[in-house]
Amino acid sequence: MQVWRVVNILYILLIYTTYIRRNKSLIYKMSKTWIIVFISLLVSALTNAKFIDHAADQAGIVIPTPWLCGEEMGQFISLEVSSCTTQPCQLSAGSWHEVSPQFSPVKSTAKLEYIANFNPYDGTSLQRISNSSIRGSYTAGGNYRIFYQFQILEFMRGKPGQISVLLRDSSDNTTFIHRCFDVIVSS
Repeated sequence: MQVWRVVNILYILLIYTTYIRRNKSLIYKMSKTWIIVFISLLVSALTNAKFIDHAADQAGIVIPTPWLCGEEMGQFISLEVSSCTTQPCQLSAGSWHEVSPQFSPVKSTAKLEYIANFNPYDGTSLQRISNSSIRGSYTAGGNYRIFYQFQILEFMRGKPGQISVLLRDSSDNTTFIHRCFDVIVSS
C-alpha cells in the first residue's frame, strides 16, 4: 500500500512541476479550484487512506502448524493466512490472500526475501507465485511478522496442492524459515 502512496505523490508532483514550467507566474494564473484539488490529492496521498486493499478477510493462524519443507536456520513461530485457520486452506483463483509468517532469524539482515511456491498434487511442476524483497532491519533473536499478500493465480484453479513459504537472507541465501501448508483452489 505504501508503494501506491509514493506513486500518487510522484504523479502529483510531476503534474505540479509540469504546470509550473509552462506557467512562470503560477501564483497569479492558478485558480482557487486547482489549488484546492492539488491540496486534496496531496493530503489523500499522504494520509493512511487505503488505495488498494486486496485481502478479503482477516488472517488466522493455520492449524495444524505448517510443516517443515526444507532446511531452516531460524525459529518458526506461526503462519497466518487470510480466510483460513484449518488445513487444507480453501482458496479461490483470482483472489488475494495475506500469507504472513512470524519468525525469529538466527542472524541479523537487511536483505530479506519472501518466496511463495505452489506445488500441485497432480504431478505438474512447482510454480513460483511470489518473489519479493522485504525491506527492513531484522536482528538476530528478534520476533518478526511479515505481512504479505499475493494473488492465487488462475493456473491453480481446481487443483489441490501445497503452498511453500520461504524467508531467506538474499545476501547469502541463509534460509530462516521454509514451511508448507495444504490448499485446495476452488474452480
